Amino acid sequence: MLDKPYKGLHKFKFRYIRPTELKNALATPALRNWVYNSKTCFLTRRIEFANFEQAVCFMSSFAKYQFENFHHAVIDNVYNKVDIRLVDIETENVTDKDLYLALAAETIVRKMPSDLKDFRKVIEFSEEEMFQDT
Repeated sequence: MLDKPYKGLHKFKFRYIRPTELKNALATPALRNWVYNSKTCFLTRRIEFANFEQAVCFMSSFAKYQFENFHHAVIDNVYNKVDIRLVDIETENVTDKDLYLALAAETIVRKMPSDLKDFRKVIEFSEEEMFQDT
């Protein structure tokens, strides 16, 4: 599906993902929960957590990854639900960086303890863990 990144996404140039590439990427187990909206050009995903604390933990962990890699998602949160929209605002297309952020989000969800009650926890992961299901 995707090549592993060079030590962080910020090294990437924004590369537009062609429709066939995007379709193939979204068919992989790692990204099966993501949906491409051709009207808005957003890659979207709603994640429902067991509680508010898990949702906040996810957003904090995801924010840290976005900040470190100079690419940001649109995130909405209502209690235990987190809606994510990914698109490159400059090109108004899904790029390789958006797919990597989607993989990062899925890695955080996969690694989150089901009994988490401390919203201050940040889920750490390696780039190798991101590519576990690709």
